[in-house]
Formats: sequence, C-alpha cells, structure tokens
Amino acid sequence: LLALLKDKDADVYEISEMIECDIALTYKLLHLINSSESRGRTKIRSIHQAIMLLGLTELQKWIYLLAVQATKRPNTDVFNELLHISLFRAKVCEQIARMKGYRNYSEYFLVGMFSNIDSLLPRPLDKIVRQLPFSEEIVNTIIYQNTEMAPILHLSIALNALNWERISVLAEELDIPLEQMDLIYYNTLEWVQLVFDERKKMEQSGI
Repeated sequence: LLALLKDKDADVYEISEMIECDIALTYKLLHLINSSESRGRTKIRSIHQAIMLLGLTELQKWIYLLAVQATKRPNTDVFNELLHISLFRAKVCEQIARMKGYRNYSEYFLVGMFSNIDSLLPRPLDKIVRQLPFSEEIVNTIIYQNTEMAPILHLSIALNALNWERISVLAEELDIPLEQMDLIYYNTLEWVQLVFDERKKMEQSGI
C-alpha cells in the first residue's frame, strides 16, 4: 500500500479500494484525519475524498502516523515520551516547511516523525528507513546527512529540547523570526496533545 501511495501515477480508485477493504484501517484513518484537522473544515467521509482533498503524499503521512501510534510497545511513560518527541518533531518540520512555502511539507512531516523511530523500534535507524518507500533525500535527512531538508529537522530537534542558543542560530539561517518559533512551539504542543487524546479514546474504545 505504501509503495502504491508513493507512485505518482497510481490509480486513485485502486488505492481507495485497497484501503477501504480494511474496515478497521479505514475507520481509524478517517477518525484520525478528521480529529486532527482544523475545526470548521469539511469533514472527510471516504478514502477517495481524502485522496482528492489531501493528495497522495498527505494521505501517506496520515497512514504512517497511524502506524507509529499502533506500535506494539508497553504504554509506559518512557514510550509515550519517545512518541511525543517523534510527533513534536514531525509537526514542527511541517509547520516550518509550510511557512517557507515548500509544497512538499508532508515530506518534512515524515522526516521529523521518523528521525526518532529507532528509539521506538529495536532496530538501527538506517535499516528501518531504508525499508520504507521514501525518497533518497528523505532517507538521508533522517539518518542525519547534510541535505536541503536537514536544517529544518535540526531546528525541530532544538525546539523540542528548548535549546534557545541553537534555535536562534538555525532560525536566523532559515530567516524565521524568533517570535514565530514561540508560536510554532505552542501550536505543536496543542496538536500533539490532541493526537494523544484521540489515541487514548481509541484505546479505551478497543478500536
């Protein structure tokens, strides 16, 4: 499915049918998208509608997010903190990419989310990401090579750690005012909390 999503020539109906054959996946995906999107927007009621409105890359982002949330690990404080870091980096990367006017902001989301995946899964980082259908640039950025996407990932890491000395340097390099970083920080915390709340609801419902 993920390989098909990456294919720019993939048939929209083929993808939607593949997903909708899995009722649990369809429910969780639509529930997560609708819960996490800004209030006031049209509710997404089908996978086909999600593809048409969001695009394949954006839908791929949500499927990966769902997969990371479903990682079979103990629901401990340590695991939740690691998941929080992954989601925080992902949303910061996406917001900065949007602010810079980058059309591939969903790819920045994936970079942020998977930059910490080796802490969630007991495998080396490069082996995990090289088995996923990511572009070479995404893979190289995640394994901390010097790419065009790297500065935004580094800034997300610094912001998560509240390393203001590092934040100031990177924000200046990216031409982002520091007051914008404050806004990004609090917007991200709110979004991550929303995702955790929805995750808890689904777990309590046995979904």
